[in-house]
Amino acid sequence: YPGTIGFCKSFDAIVYTHGKENLKAFMQQRKRWASKTRKYDNPAFLLISVSIWVFNLSLALNFILAFFFPVFAKLLAVQFLIKFCAEVLFLQRLTSFAKRKELLANLVIITFIHVIYFIYIGLAGNKGKYEWKGRSVN
Repeated sequence: YPGTIGFCKSFDAIVYTHGKENLKAFMQQRKRWASKTRKYDNPAFLLISVSIWVFNLSLALNFILAFFFPVFAKLLAVQFLIKFCAEVLFLQRLTSFAKRKELLANLVIITFIHVIYFIYIGLAGNKGKYEWKGRSVN
């Protein structure tokens, strides 16, 4: 099928790779991946990516605002519930396919950490500077 991409959804086709050896290497990898976002031509992909980043940014801002204006605490709770439910729906199918459903237990904690991580990587990756294979890339 010329010009198309296929996906082999088979447990036997899963390829396992080693995780990065430390947090710094992990963050450099994610910055490199995020730096490619600007190169995509698909407007729908860019819209979804930016929307998710803005949603996470609003979570962080509403967290801060909730200390000064209690009404933001309710909004924050609703936003986290939406985020958590969306991630559970997506990750249930993925972890079930990979036969790793026990990983869902980490989602309660990871949901909060992910907000900070996502905002940082979105900014750092689009700045365009990262290290790869021992050299600095701009």
